Amino acid sequence: MTKSSLIIIALLSLFVWACDDMHDNYKDYVKERIYPGKVDSIRVYVGYQKAYFGWETPTDAKSKKIVVKYGKDSIVTASNIDTLIIPNLTSGSGYEFEIFSVDEFWNSSVKSYKTMLPVSDIWVQNNMLVPNPKFKPADGVHTDSLLVKWSALSNDFMYYVGDLSYTLKKGEATISEGKGMANDWKNGNESLKIKNLDITAQYSIDYKMKMIPRVSGKNIVDTVTISKSIQFVPKDYQLPPMYLLIQSKGWDANSFIAVNAVSEGVYRGTFELKYGDNMRLFKTAAMDAEDQYAYAHFSKGQLAPQVGEATDGSGNLRFQHADGTYIIDFDIIGKKVLVKGTVTEAFQGLTALIPGRIEAENFNNGGEGVGYHDNDANNAGGAYRDTGVDISSGPTGNYNVGWTGTGEWLMYTVDIVEAGTYQVDFSIGSPNNPGNLILELDGEDILTFKGTNTGGWGNFQVQSGEAIELPKGRHKLKLKMDNPGMNIDAMIFTKK
Repeated sequence: MTKSSLIIIALLSLFVWACDDMHDNYKDYVKERIYPGKVDSIRVYVGYQKAYFGWETPTDAKSKKIVVKYGKDSIVTASNIDTLIIPNLTSGSGYEFEIFSVDEFWNSSVKSYKTMLPVSDIWVQNNMLVPNPKFKPADGVHTDSLLVKWSALSNDFMYYVGDLSYTLKKGEATISEGKGMANDWKNGNESLKIKNLDITAQYSIDYKMKMIPRVSGKNIVDTVTISKSIQFVPKDYQLPPMYLLIQSKGWDANSFIAVNAVSEGVYRGTFELKYGDNMRLFKTAAMDAEDQYAYAHFSKGQLAPQVGEATDGSGNLRFQHADGTYIIDFDIIGKKVLVKGTVTEAFQGLTALIPGRIEAENFNNGGEGVGYHDNDANNAGGAYRDTGVDISSGPTGNYNVGWTGTGEWLMYTVDIVEAGTYQVDFSIGSPNNPGNLILELDGEDILTFKGTNTGGWGNFQVQSGEAIELPKGRHKLKLKMDNPGMNIDAMIFTKK
C-alpha cells in the first residue's frame, strides 16, 4: 500500500468519526435557538398624526434590536427599549405596522402585526366642529361689556381641556388679549369677558382652544389646537328694555318679566301670548299708570299687526290673532313708544318660499312638539338657536342640523308660490350609508329620500330626491327622520 493510500484512509476514518460524534450530539443542536426572541404584548395608542407603542422586550441575548416597519418606512431601536413614538403619520388613512426583533446578523424573530388609524387634519376638520359662542351683556343691561360663553364644547369627537386664549380686534387693530375664565371646562363650558366696547363698532375675536380628539368616544393621547374667528357688533346683544305685564300671568309684581329698562332705543322681545291676553309696558317695575308706555290687547281672528303710539295707558294696540309666539318690537323715543307685533310661527316671522332653498336650522318657533321634536333637550352643537335641536356650524360657516335620530322632526311654514311639479334635492353630509328623510305636507307623507355617503359629516353634497306635485298657498311642511345618520344642511325646491 502506498503512502498516499494510507493518507486517504486516515481522512475517511476521521470524517466517519466526526459524523458519529455529531449524531451523538443531535439533541443539543436541535435545542439551539436560531432566531432572536419575539416582541410580545404589543400595545398601540392613537395620537394626532402619531402612533404610540409599548411592548415587553425580548429576554434572550440574541435580540439586539427591535424593528417597526410601516409602508416604505421603518424605525430601528435598541432591544431594551419598550416604548416608541412614530410621528408624521399624515396620510389620513390606516397604517399596518410590522414589529420584530433581529440578531447581530439581522436574522429576524417571528413578526407581529398591528393596524391603526391616527387622527389626521382631515379627521379634525370633519369631526371637531366648535360651536359658536353666545353673547350677553356682562351686567345684564349694557353692551359696552359682554360675556362670551361657549357651551357643550365636549362631545363624542372632542374633549375641551380648558385652555382658551383670544385676541380682540376692532378692524385690524388689536384691542386686548387674554385667557378664558375656565368656566366649568370639565363639562365643556367656557367663557370670557370683554370690556370698554364701542357698542356700534364691529369687532372680531380670534381665539384658540386646546382639544383632545375622541375616537369611538375615547380620548387619544395628544391634544389639538383649534383656531377660529368670529365677528360681532355689541349693540346686537341689547336686551328688552322695559318692564312687562301680561294679564294671563296676573296683575301683580310677580308677573313682571323682561326687567332690564333703559331710556330709549329699538328693542325686541319674544313672548308666548293667547287669545284674550292684555299686555302693558311700564317704565318702572310699578303699576303706576303715569309710568305706563303702552297697552295691547290680543284678540281672535287673522293676524293684522298694527303700529301704535302711547305716552300712557290710553293707547290700545290690537293684535288680531288667537294664540302664538310673538316677536314684539319696542321703539322708545323719550317717553313715547312704538309697538309692532308679529306672530312668529315661522322662524323670525319669515315663512319659507317655494321654489327656493329652505335651511334646515330655520324650523318653526314654538318649541318641543310644535316647531320640532328632538330626542333630548340639549343643543349638542350649541350653535345658532337656543332649542333642543342639535345645530352646528360647518366648515364654510354655514349652519346645519346634526346628531339626528329616529323619530325626530322639524316643522316649517311654507308659501308655495305656484302649484306644479317641483324637484326636491337635499344638501347633506355623512360618512355613513344613511337612512331616510321623509317629507310630510299638511299631515300627509309626500316624499321619501335616502341619502348616500358623502365622505364626512362636514363634507356636504346636494343629492337628488324626487319630483313631486305641490299645491299653491301656505302649508305646514314637516321633515321627519328615519334612522337618518346624516347632517342636514338644506332642502332645495326647483320648479320643473
